Amino acid sequence: GRPDADDVHAQAAVGSLLNHKDMAGIKTYTVHNAWGKQRSKDIWNSVTLMSLAFGTENVDWTNAYTLDNEQRSNPSSNWYKSVQRITNRVQPILESGGTVWVAEAGQSDITKDWVLELFKRGISADAVKNRVIIVQHSEWNEDQTSSGVLIYLKNHTTYIHIDDGNEGRNGTPNYHTDKDSASIAAHAEIRKKAMSPDNPVEATRAMWREANAIIGDWQKGYSRIDEGGFDFSDTVEIWWILDLGEAVGTIPEFADAYIFKDAA
Repeated sequence: GRPDADDVHAQAAVGSLLNHKDMAGIKTYTVHNAWGKQRSKDIWNSVTLMSLAFGTENVDWTNAYTLDNEQRSNPSSNWYKSVQRITNRVQPILESGGTVWVAEAGQSDITKDWVLELFKRGISADAVKNRVIIVQHSEWNEDQTSSGVLIYLKNHTTYIHIDDGNEGRNGTPNYHTDKDSASIAAHAEIRKKAMSPDNPVEATRAMWREANAIIGDWQKGYSRIDEGGFDFSDTVEIWWILDLGEAVGTIPEFADAYIFKDAA
């Protein structure tokens, strides 16, 4: 992800969720390193975590890493190859009458590119408009999306903006540790347990250990990650799509349900 370590926590959180046996029937394809118009070189190379969380690279997930945005249309770039891989997964779903849900944990540039590729391959405008459903939670992500992309997607797909997962007391869970000392202390204990032998789920323990190793001493004023807290706010799209409800509306509830359990 770029440029925020919350992308790494989101990978571990979604991986923990998908590891639960209740989610066994869900078909997913995950995209790594797909950003908008930023030029920052602050990139988390979390391919090891992606493999732990989602499976085999180029089969279960794709790495779109292409540092120069102008190279995205180059057939040798990771971005271009990723667009082809995503389209290869989406096309047969739409052709068979299925629906594709897009949890937009970052910006929407790559989504526009594979939608364009669908049209090149003859998928109908009606199919894309009605059965490609994009869910976004962050105004910042929308602001960092390249010019014209959001307008295009709002015209050609079903685009849904939900409440921000970085904030509490709205329509989505607050999967972002608040700055009060009680929340930090409580969440730090949960995160410590997630990485320890006290976590009975070997797979999620490995994910959170790897996430911690990748982030290192990362610090930002708006995040409590460096103090032991969590930030997997980008998981709220998945929460909304799967209609998980209030039962996992907080970080402790999510951890109890999906980090420390892999079966009901």
